This record gives sequence, C-alpha cells and structure tokens, in this order.
Amino acid sequence: MVTPFITESIWIGRMNYIPRKNVSEEEKPYYDDIRKNYHSDHLLEIYYELKKHPKIRFKDSVRNQLNRNLSRQGKRALSNQQTYNREPSTPSRARGCEGK
Repeated sequence: MVTPFITESIWIGRMNYIPRKNVSEEEKPYYDDIRKNYHSDHLLEIYYELKKHPKIRFKDSVRNQLNRNLSRQGKRALSNQQTYNREPSTPSRARGCEGK
C-alpha cells in the first residue's frame, strides 16, 4: 500500500487528452484499453472501492460523469466527497482551491 507515502491526498480524475487521430495499428490495443478505463461502469467500480479512503479524492469530471449516468438509470446521485473526507488542511484548500 502507498498510504505511508501520501502526505495529503490522491486525486482520481480523467485524462485530459487522449489523441484519436493517427493511432497506429500497433498502438490501437493500448488506445482501446485506455478508453475502456473511462467507461462509467469501470469508474463506478473504482468510486465504490475507494470512496471511503480518507486520502482519496475524486475530481468533478468523474463525479459528474457518474451522476449523469446514474440519473439516466433512475438511481440516486453520488454523495458529495466532503461528507467523508477530512477537513481541508492547507490554507489554499481552505480558500476553495481544491485542485480543479
């Protein structure tokens, strides 16, 4: 486990840019594997497994995608992560700069 080496938190989020053009046949399987990581079912598994860990935080992009998917299925939205993570411990986070 990496917990002893984490000083503040680990953020789980989506990759900013995954190129779609000029993917060679050799690279295509890797591209497909990366894209599968962003399917809502996979992200939901990660969320439920890690949501109670005090040092894990989920970026809005992940929570928004999951909430859209859950609402389409008529299910309850995910709770706000601040309900189970500790209070902000640095001045910048207390001002609302939470790595977004």
